[in-house]
Amino acid sequence: MNRQSVPCAIAIVLLAVNQLLPPSAVAATLAGHPVQGGATLDFQFPINKFFQNYAAQGGNPRPTTGRALLMFPKNFDPARSWPILIVTSTTDLDRTSIMDAPWYRESAMAEGWVVLATDATIRPREDSLAWRLSMLTAGLEVVRDNWPQSAQWPGRVCRIFRRRKTKRNPWSNAR
Repeated sequence: MNRQSVPCAIAIVLLAVNQLLPPSAVAATLAGHPVQGGATLDFQFPINKFFQNYAAQGGNPRPTTGRALLMFPKNFDPARSWPILIVTSTTDLDRTSIMDAPWYRESAMAEGWVVLATDATIRPREDSLAWRLSMLTAGLEVVRDNWPQSAQWPGRVCRIFRRRKTKRNPWSNAR
């Protein structure tokens, strides 16, 4: 083998190895960020006009940028289906969904769930259902648009809604 054919041989071997690897062994990305088992992915994303308008109902500011936090189990394989634990918190106690998501990490990872929390990068004037749903749906849209495999994931979604008990809201389904 001469000196000129060595780089060509290396390229052919690398290409062959890449073809032999299962699709799940190839690194997955989400919105341009690498996704790894056991890792946490925290990124910002643009919010489309529809969700901006929906969030702005009731006099809220119009959010243009959202933030998503995803936590993946150690054995995460992007080619497999994964249930998603969605954390949704209110700002009653100056908390955000992103701040509360790590509280669920250990339990979710033990059960093999992906954890997702979304928020806007600005605060609402009134923390409303329209605000929360628009941030969540915009975040899910980013995941679906940027990660085609997620379209194959099952409909198994568990939503954790944390809200302090008040006269306006005398119940809470997660503590």
